[in-house]
Amino acid sequence: MFFEVVSLKNNTFKTVVIGAIIISLTVLTLGSLSGRTRSYFESIFHDTVASIEYYVVKKPISMVTDAISEVNAIRSVYNENRLLQEKLNSYASVEANTDVLSNELNELKKQLNIENLPSEYQVKAFSLVTRSFDKWDDEVTINGGENNGLTKNMVVVNNKGMIGVITSTTPITSNVMLLTSGNYLNDIPVMFTVEDGTTCFGLIEGYDDENEALIVNVLTNVAVIQPDIKVYTSGLGGEGKAPKGIFVGTSVKLHDYGDNTKKYLLVKIAADMNDLEYISVVQQA
Repeated sequence: MFFEVVSLKNNTFKTVVIGAIIISLTVLTLGSLSGRTRSYFESIFHDTVASIEYYVVKKPISMVTDAISEVNAIRSVYNENRLLQEKLNSYASVEANTDVLSNELNELKKQLNIENLPSEYQVKAFSLVTRSFDKWDDEVTINGGENNGLTKNMVVVNNKGMIGVITSTTPITSNVMLLTSGNYLNDIPVMFTVEDGTTCFGLIEGYDDENEALIVNVLTNVAVIQPDIKVYTSGLGGEGKAPKGIFVGTSVKLHDYGDNTKKYLLVKIAADMNDLEYISVVQQA
């Protein structure tokens, strides 16, 4: 019963307060419309109501509106920065692709003007299909085969010189045994000319991993072979073998087998065997 009385009193109080506010606002409004001068108490009441309206209603709404505007501005700046970053990333990607294409074009141009190649031969440029890590120094596969006129034993070069020979073909690919392998090189005849004008001949027998050089069995009786003598294929292997005049590398040091009956020459390969993205196959013109 007590709670009912209290509740009734509270409701009555609320009703009175609301009614007073409505009456006051009505009086103020009518006073403003009538144009008469406000009394002292009306002015105080009007200022109080205006302050309450500003700080309770208008100010919070303004703060919320400003906050929303700031959030929208930050979001807009964020989106603009994100789009700008995407454009910058895209530009960097395009720039990188442009550099790659430029390098590829330069390499292809080099392939068309391969040095140390006899004029009676022509070359066809190809690119690598595979080069496995476990056979990095042994062989590669190129994207040209029987359909391109490629056959076994054809010499493969880059713009610096010989890199290997074709060992097998399919209609569209070919396997190339590299000079660094030494597994298929003991029948490639080479030649070089020493300082006194003597032309010497030899056979590539393998590859010395320790010295990073080809092992050439010297067939010509010669006592001294100076360093940096250029070594070429001799073309004496017969039909289907390496043609004459393909640049292989330069001499490093002459060795013998201990009995002076056989000598071998270490030859540094001219080509960069780690950079074989663009290579060519030598064919007769």
